[in-house]
Amino acid sequence: MLVYVTCLAGLQMFIKINIWCLAGTILFFAIVVGMITLKKGKPGKSPPPDRRYFPFVSVIIAAHNEEKVIAETIKQAFALRYHKSGKRNYEVWVINDRSTDRTAEIVEGMKHRYPVNVLHRDSSELPGKAAALNHCLPLTAGEVLLTLDADALFPEDLISKAVAYLAPELVGGAQVVKRIINPDTNFLCARQADEYKISVGIQQGRDSIGGTVEFKGNGSFIKRSALESVGGWTNHTVTEDLDLSTKLLLAGYRIRFVAGTWVGEQAAPDYQSFVRQRLRWIEGSMLRYLTYFQDLLTSRMHPLLRSDMLFFAAE
Repeated sequence: MLVYVTCLAGLQMFIKINIWCLAGTILFFAIVVGMITLKKGKPGKSPPPDRRYFPFVSVIIAAHNEEKVIAETIKQAFALRYHKSGKRNYEVWVINDRSTDRTAEIVEGMKHRYPVNVLHRDSSELPGKAAALNHCLPLTAGEVLLTLDADALFPEDLISKAVAYLAPELVGGAQVVKRIINPDTNFLCARQADEYKISVGIQQGRDSIGGTVEFKGNGSFIKRSALESVGGWTNHTVTEDLDLSTKLLLAGYRIRFVAGTWVGEQAAPDYQSFVRQRLRWIEGSMLRYLTYFQDLLTSRMHPLLRSDMLFFAAE
């Protein structure tokens, strides 16, 4: 009631000033009404992580011409602390995706030190990360899949901190915090690190109100049953993470955000690579909304999820 009276007083005052103030006040009214409407039908609060949930996990690392970093990433993967009865409760798959450098040679050499599984894809295979992941999926045994970039940096508790969030049946995946690990390289890298920090706050907020958390490609946990129910990754897409997020949300699954652990990645070090990266992200985001826009409007998705996803269309 206090909010209503305040808004009404503000409306009367702004009418006497100018049309722009009036327009702003009307917009404010619309937001207040929308928030009240959504709050009344708000989904239940996010359940706490269930530490009894202990699924077998398939760690999948897709690599295309990653000879400089792939060995270190494999070492990190086998240092993860996620064991059951004294044995690893996870497997590691590396997809050598049509590499033309020494990636294949290095990965094969790592087999002498670690029980790493390798899928080699040659130039005749369908290109793209989504196609590579779909190719590998039938070979994996995990109830949960963890996708990592070939240059990822991550702590030993990555799996153990995140999988508990996937226990509820209708939780189809989870995304951990992403960090920039080279912020001191230059001004551009520092600003990207700031951007990632802002994104963490947005994701946490969306998760806390039952909104739409989205996969970010690196550090994404995906429940196999949910993935298979939507037909896997979409091969012909620019951003397979955003596309899969949308498919799962439309199918009635939730994606959780895990703030207690993280993955690190390199920022684009120069403006040319930065622009190329962002153009790909923009293209992928536009493509998924063009593809699923009608479904977003007509599906049985909760109004809060629908409005949240449309509001953050460019996030």
